[in-house]
Amino acid sequence: MIIFTIISLILVSGRNEKTYAAIIATLLGTFISLFITYFVLWLTSEKGLRYEKLQFITRPYKLVFLAGLFLGSLGAVMDVAITMSSSIFGLYEKNNNISVKALVKSGREIGKDIIITIHLLVEKNCTKLD
Repeated sequence: MIIFTIISLILVSGRNEKTYAAIIATLLGTFISLFITYFVLWLTSEKGLRYEKLQFITRPYKLVFLAGLFLGSLGAVMDVAITMSSSIFGLYEKNNNISVKALVKSGREIGKDIIITIHLLVEKNCTKLD
């Protein structure tokens, strides 16, 4: 996963500071989300989690479930990381005198826009299921 992240982001964005920031953010975000998932599964003893779609595999269900979650989240985290780093580096390139506080504020606003978009997509798809 680490090698895949590094190679794919370098191929897409080239070797520059923006790409390195996206690599670090992707790896941190993915590992933190996997740790939270694993912790919640441990805390709840996997109650409420069903593996019906995995019943025909010969591997342990939990490991396959975590691997699928890991790979699925990797793409989303990678997309958000490159978007955020590109936006913040773009702001810095336009104004080298911009303060760190302003960059953090801009990053939070971009993050809010991404989260709102994801929330609206999930909400729309959930209402279709009802």
